[in-house]
Amino acid sequence: MHVLAARSPDVDAGAPSVLSLDSRISPIEIGSVFAELAQYSLHFEEDEFPSVRAVVAYFAAHERLVVGGGVRVWSERGVEVSPGCCSGCESFGDWLSPRDASWSPWCGHDPTTRFAVTDAHVKVSTDDVDTALLDRASFERALDACARETQAFVTRFHQWISERCTPEEATCFTERLRDEWSLGGRVASPEHSTEA
Repeated sequence: MHVLAARSPDVDAGAPSVLSLDSRISPIEIGSVFAELAQYSLHFEEDEFPSVRAVVAYFAAHERLVVGGGVRVWSERGVEVSPGCCSGCESFGDWLSPRDASWSPWCGHDPTTRFAVTDAHVKVSTDDVDTALLDRASFERALDACARETQAFVTRFHQWISERCTPEEATCFTERLRDEWSLGGRVASPEHSTEA
């Protein structure tokens, strides 16, 4: 079973349908995530993209850090749950909340996905797909791996933005991303990072 945090880029632009927010994300893909964050709130024309510092300053004073996407789950048995309409990466913390009988993170709508947790299984049902039964222990391990990979993405994001802003601006922006997306932890400065 695999779980990852992902955003759905503009498919019309020829981009892949899912972009993984993990340790393998490239600098170009990070720029795409940043541009999507900016576009969601600033609504600029493609040929009028503001500077990275201008976007960081805007977010410091205004908006939440929202980008379309969410968590994608798939298993070797063919079960797949992808972010639906109106799902955003800012709801990632819902996936990390205690998984009890009432747990059902927001996955958007069209389709609407629901989860039911028991001691041994996670039952998944959506508008389009028959109910599936996943092994809970495997599901928990996959979510833990997703959380680690998403933390690695934030470290790489911090490195990318540090090359374009002052250290203080980069740390402030990345800490806010980490807080608003409920990722926890602290931002490692690039000079102390173990990332290659």
